[in-house]
Amino acid sequence: MVVQIITAKLYDRPERLHRFLWHAARVRTLYCSFGSNGPIDLHVQLSQIVLQRNSGKGIFPALCTAQWRFPSIEDVSHFFSLSTASLKHLTIHLDSSDIPSPTTDLEASKQHWLQLRKLDASHLSLLLTDLRRRAPHMTSITTSLTLDEMCIWKLLAFPSLTAVGETRFSDPALFERLATKPGLTSLNVHFEKLFADPRSVRDISRDTRHSDLTTLVIRGSCSALSSLFDSLDAPSLQDLDLSLHDPRVPWSPNSSIHPASNAPSAYARCMNAVAVAAPALRKLILRIDQNAL
Repeated sequence: MVVQIITAKLYDRPERLHRFLWHAARVRTLYCSFGSNGPIDLHVQLSQIVLQRNSGKGIFPALCTAQWRFPSIEDVSHFFSLSTASLKHLTIHLDSSDIPSPTTDLEASKQHWLQLRKLDASHLSLLLTDLRRRAPHMTSITTSLTLDEMCIWKLLAFPSLTAVGETRFSDPALFERLATKPGLTSLNVHFEKLFADPRSVRDISRDTRHSDLTTLVIRGSCSALSSLFDSLDAPSLQDLDLSLHDPRVPWSPNSSIHPASNAPSAYARCMNAVAVAAPALRKLILRIDQNAL
């Protein structure tokens, strides 16, 4: 369809363009999905042409919710021009953010994956700056990317942001900064199992910090999450979905202590930290990674 529109230059026909803009002005939810072989370039070309024909004004002035799925972060940037001040809910999923299956050279695979994540986070930081300018009243942002410190600061700059979904961290200290954002009530976080560094737990504040969270979905190791909840004061937290695991520790048959032998006490410590941090908790979903036992 896009090929035919561009080939026939239907956008140069005033009646066709007027009809499209009339319908576009009433769109409140927009879903865009492209596979790795999708005709993204043609859609980018068409959207830019229509923007020009509309004197640079937003095509979707009533847009409230947008869901975008693309192969890479660079593809997302081409569609940010569709964002308008009415946009409040945005979901960005990148196929490139999925963790690759381990190869025979696990360390090389990890390093390559980390380099890609740093590059994606850098691009996302720039996009969040653009989004803050175009849609300053965002209330929820969902992204499958791993966030770095700059991305966190950009998210904190959205004054009306109340929910962040399905995001990833490799540094627990960054979670603390986001979780204690005033007005943020819902958070969905995944600490990267393969790449989380237990030493980063030391960067978490030893003083408890207030959180307005009412709903939290979080996945990570017992040690990291125990420290997180130790530093968190979440009196309004009522719904908690908790998935626990511990990094796999090499074990020798000649060792007298199995790495899983301390698992029960680690889980108990984590749950005790949860009880102290969230005294008003009403609903708990607990998942334990069997590979850690």
